Amino acid sequence: MKKLLLALSLVVATQANAQKSWELKKPVICASIKDVAAMISNNQEKLLWRSVDADSGNIITVFINTKKMSWTIIESGKENACILATGEEFQLTMPDGKNSQSKPYL
Repeated sequence: MKKLLLALSLVVATQANAQKSWELKKPVICASIKDVAAMISNNQEKLLWRSVDADSGNIITVFINTKKMSWTIIESGKENACILATGEEFQLTMPDGKNSQSKPYL
């Protein structure tokens, strides 16, 4: 019985911890849309995905270079754009669940 109570208390504690969230503050590089576009062009990255943020109305874009395996995530407003993240190496998952590392799904 003690083992059962211990197991149940661990499940409850795990679920309680999983529901906590926090705000992450990290440095972001921002510049004019023209300057950020030039950086993307210099990296020879192409647009993979674009959408509008439901809260801010800003445009969120993901650019990739399949030869260099580089990627950049941008958030842009009317005049400026911010580089939210960049990296090397990625894996694309197709809507049918198949993986692709050589050609993007557009």
